[in-house]
Amino acid sequence: MKKIIFVALTICALIISACTSSNKLEIAIGVAAKECPFTVDEYTTCVDIFSEGTNVVYKYVVDEDEFTVADLNNSEGRATLKNEIYLNILANDNKDVEDFYNLVKEAKYNIIFRFIGGSTGESIDITIYHHEL
Repeated sequence: MKKIIFVALTICALIISACTSSNKLEIAIGVAAKECPFTVDEYTTCVDIFSEGTNVVYKYVVDEDEFTVADLNNSEGRATLKNEIYLNILANDNKDVEDFYNLVKEAKYNIIFRFIGGSTGESIDITIYHHEL
């Protein structure tokens, strides 16, 4: 009986220690994805969160009644959008979100914010690299 308990505890310890930062992040991505879809603002809805290689991708659909994704798809628009995203990351005061970003950084993943036009289907990716977090 003692051997069975010892073996079971050893297996549990191995499973826990084998959980790398990438594995923890993949689990967290799965949990975050279950919150989708959710409204970000009056024009933007997050429809999915998933991993793509060593990137965490937030997939947004943009209501293009006021502007199109193509309007942002230039160097100035992309820089402005990236700066706004980065400032929102820094200003975040939600512990769960902060822990998620720390996992992203620890796993050396990047975050891609993918904006897709609801009418046009055009898309742009804004990348925040792990060393920028």
